[in-house]
Amino acid sequence: MLTSTAAPRLTAVTLIAMSLICGLAGLTATPASAEAATNGPSGMSGEPTNIHDFFYVSGLTVLPAPQIGPEGGDLTLEFTMKNVSTAPITSSLRFWLDNAINLPVQTLDTVEVANLAPGETRTMRATFEDVGQWTFFRGHVTMTPPVDIAGTALWSLTRDSFTLILPWFLTAMLMLLAALVLAVRQLLRLRRSRRPLPDLALGYGPVTS
Repeated sequence: MLTSTAAPRLTAVTLIAMSLICGLAGLTATPASAEAATNGPSGMSGEPTNIHDFFYVSGLTVLPAPQIGPEGGDLTLEFTMKNVSTAPITSSLRFWLDNAINLPVQTLDTVEVANLAPGETRTMRATFEDVGQWTFFRGHVTMTPPVDIAGTALWSLTRDSFTLILPWFLTAMLMLLAALVLAVRQLLRLRRSRRPLPDLALGYGPVTS
């Protein structure tokens, strides 16, 4: 398991003030059992992309794990590759996470996917911890293959995915603030209703016959 620390943990007050931007990120690789290269994308979910009949790559899956606390929870990005060539392939992956307005939340250092064997399917999972109260998140992964394989030029490609984590902590704070405002308004209304009316002086006012 490869682990990268995006930034040191912050105090609770700073986390709230900065919308809890920073946290931790980690990467794990899960190899599946090797299959014959002739099986194509067998064993891969969704609609994988064929890269010049050398390997297949999946879309990017986002797996949220929300929490009630101010840290907001974790997000896992999942990306699968399968080698359908006759030789091992080494590529690199870069995972990152941003919010709905393209502000970076966390980034994982580029990692190497070394020696993907012929017929092997390997799933890489990047876990971003304590992603904060941003609500809307966009995950990205860029895969950089070898410059060429057997004389065929290859290129980098990027997969993107969007997800939502409800900001439970921020919602609770807003509800608490609203309750306090309503309580103060009700208290002021009660105090005004209990205030005694001033006595009317004799000899003033309209005279009726």
